[in-house]
Formats: sequence, C-alpha cells, structure tokens
Amino acid sequence: MLRHMDGERLGSGLRELRVRARRTQREVAMAARVSRGTVSRLERGHLRSVSLDAIASVAAALDARVDMELRWRGGQLDRLLDARHAALQQEVVRRLSRAPGWTVTVEASFSIYGERGSIDVLAWHAERRVVLVVEVKTRVLDPQDLLRTMDQRRRLAPTIARGRGWPAQVVSTWVIVEGTDANRRRVRRHVDLLGTAFPSPGPVMRAWLREPVGPVDCLSFIAIARQGSPTRPLGTPERVRRPRGAPARAGKPGETVCGTG
Repeated sequence: MLRHMDGERLGSGLRELRVRARRTQREVAMAARVSRGTVSRLERGHLRSVSLDAIASVAAALDARVDMELRWRGGQLDRLLDARHAALQQEVVRRLSRAPGWTVTVEASFSIYGERGSIDVLAWHAERRVVLVVEVKTRVLDPQDLLRTMDQRRRLAPTIARGRGWPAQVVSTWVIVEGTDANRRRVRRHVDLLGTAFPSPGPVMRAWLREPVGPVDCLSFIAIARQGSPTRPLGTPERVRRPRGAPARAGKPGETVCGTG
C-alpha cells in the first residue's frame, strides 16, 4: 500500500512542518518515540522501510496527521467497518441497559457555535444528573486526535445534554476500543498519555455504571468475533497493561491505567 503514497510529497511536507516548528530531527524522533534515522528516511521520502505506526507517530509529533484510503470491492469495506462499529455500540448499550437508571441515545448529533459532530453513545442518569459520553473506536490511529475529540465532547457535553432536557452536573467519558492486537500495541505505546487522560480502571467503571457518583474517565478494550476467526465472543473485556517496570500514573498499585470496562 505504501508504494501508492507519494513519498516525496510526504517527506517534503514533514520536513517543512519540522522546520516551521524550529525542531531538530532528534527532537521530533524523541517526541514520536522513533529513531532519528526514521525521521530522516521519512523526510527523504523513503517509505518502504518505515512502518505505518512510525509515519503516524512522526506526523502526530508535528501536530499533523496522515490520511490513507483503503479500498475493497467498491463500498463494501465501509459497510464492513460500520458493522463492527455498530457491534461495539450495541455492546455499550447492552451494558448500560443492565445498569439501573440510564437513558441511552445512539449517534447523538450536535452543532454548537460552528462545532459539529456526533457522539457514538450519549447516556443520562437522571437521579445523579450525570451525562456519560462514549466514543467507540474500531481502530486507534492517532492517540492525540482521540484526546482532542474527547476534550471537545467533554467540553460540549453539558450544552448537548441541556438541549435534550438533561440538566447535567457531572460529565464522564468512556472510550471503547476494539480489542485487536494492533489497537493494543498502539495503546500500550502511549499508555502514559492515555492513562493520564483515562485513569479509571475497569472494576471502578463497572461499579460506577451501577452507582454513578462523581466523574470517571475510562478506556476499555472489547473483543468482538471476526467472521471465520476464533476471536473471543462479543463483549469479552481485555486489560490494558503497562510495560513491566513502568511507573503507575493513576490508581492503586497493581491497577491498570486503562480499564476493562
């Protein structure tokens, strides 16, 4: 797939962004957690020896993103991805419906002072006056983009809730990520960053859904079965673990940074 990407244009663009930011290749490499040689190869347009994760990380370090388009049998790929996204949404709705007091809306669209979007699952607990913003991701390509999205959702949530007649006093967030090997690797690579943003572990989140007191922010893996694959059944939780020896950023010793949901 990389051979169809314009390596020269990508490399020139990354270099111009780096120069504009007055940063050295080494500084960008440290921010992206790659080698300086990787940054150098990218700037020279040599993409074959560089992973997609590295490309995305270098771009993110320069406050940019790389968009790639994968095509398969016309529009069938979009339907396939939509089905997996819908399966994760369905699992979230199922879990909320098992907890008392929740009202759930799927694909809650908003337009507030020029900011537009749609929240995958928006839930309201009237007794506790809590609104829960749920973001469902079948893949994690850019953790920084995820954080920006959740910051926007958290900031706008009280206004969105009031528009639905929900006088929210507390806003909580829950990111649901499909439990694929690629997603787990990307989250582990940025576990300090994501753990700070989503410090609530899985057991806390499960208890909070039953008794939502105070705000929580959690990231969970959920594995869903793939056609023709022995993947775990829908709804199987997966733990997000820190690398061995990494310091805890939130929670008690031994707890996961991002929960199981």
